Amino acid sequence: MFTKRIIPLLVLAIFLTTLCSISAAADSSENDCIYYFYSRDCSDCQSVDVFFSTLETTYPNLNVKKYEVYHNYKNYLALQDYFKAYSIKSDSRSIPAVFIGSSYFIGKESITSFLEQRILDNSGSDCPSIPVKDAVGIVGSGEPSNVLSTLTFSKITADAVRNMFNPGIIALLIVMAALLLGTSMVIKKGIIYIIGVFSAYFLFAIGFFGNLYSSQLNLFFYKFIGILAVLLGLAGIRSILGSWNHLLEKIPADLKRYYNITVDFLHSYLGFFTSGLILSLFTFASVGESFFTMRNIFAEGFMRGIVVPMILYYDFILMLIFAVVLFGLNSIKGKLNLKIKESESSEEHKEKSKKHYNNMMNLTVRIIILVIGLILLFV
Repeated sequence: MFTKRIIPLLVLAIFLTTLCSISAAADSSENDCIYYFYSRDCSDCQSVDVFFSTLETTYPNLNVKKYEVYHNYKNYLALQDYFKAYSIKSDSRSIPAVFIGSSYFIGKESITSFLEQRILDNSGSDCPSIPVKDAVGIVGSGEPSNVLSTLTFSKITADAVRNMFNPGIIALLIVMAALLLGTSMVIKKGIIYIIGVFSAYFLFAIGFFGNLYSSQLNLFFYKFIGILAVLLGLAGIRSILGSWNHLLEKIPADLKRYYNITVDFLHSYLGFFTSGLILSLFTFASVGESFFTMRNIFAEGFMRGIVVPMILYYDFILMLIFAVVLFGLNSIKGKLNLKIKESESSEEHKEKSKKHYNNMMNLTVRIIILVIGLILLFV
């Protein structure tokens, strides 16, 4: 009785084992050679990457050769050669792109929908070659094969404008405003500071300071500046300023001397440039996607002559926020000076007016710095 029951089960097990072996043999026999052109910055390519991972699990003997085209000029040129050899029209040349034998598939949908069946139908294992005869394929929507096509004027501009309001950039603006409070040459020294910031971002774009690209470093920087901004803003209140002056009187003479040397340096032209340059190194994590793409292109060493003007344009747009703040401060100072000139002719009265208006300006700017500092601490 037991034997009669077990025999059918054994037969079924043998049948299933044989079926699985046949299936595995069929899967392992698929050793097609496939050329896959993609980019790590292409969103459609990410879906196709997952699809290829599944294919390579199902058919372990597949020979899939992957070529990144946005950041490797040699691979980009190779893709253009295949587009031409397979007679793919210019307006259909996009990525992700797959070539297998004399067939091609352009775009995520065509690859994920039809490539597996083409693998099963293909009897050869030769890699795609140029020239090719009787090429056929399916074209779907994809993304530009040339990375420069993704860097549109509107995209670069939008990224730069968004970058203006990043906390790291706001922190740099606070530092500039604070430094300008202690100088009479607002425009000249402000421009020097902006040149320092511009230089830092340009140097980063062409490959320098890559190890400083850190969101944690950026976070620490603007939080630290936020704390200093709050302290500076509070120092604008007369009662607190008086207590600080009383505290400064207790500082040893040597420390006072170093303090004065530091302040004199920071208010010099070199100090403004150095401050803008060095402090900007902590804010690179705020750059937009297009800026980082341009940096990668430059680092790969191709199309530099085209991408450098784009980098300069991005930096120029980013500096506009600094220019607005700079000329705003200068305008306020100019109006105050005009009020002083329009006051009574007495030199003593003019001096008092000048001191009064300067104190009012400093107090106003410090209150603004205080408010922005609090914002930085809680964003």
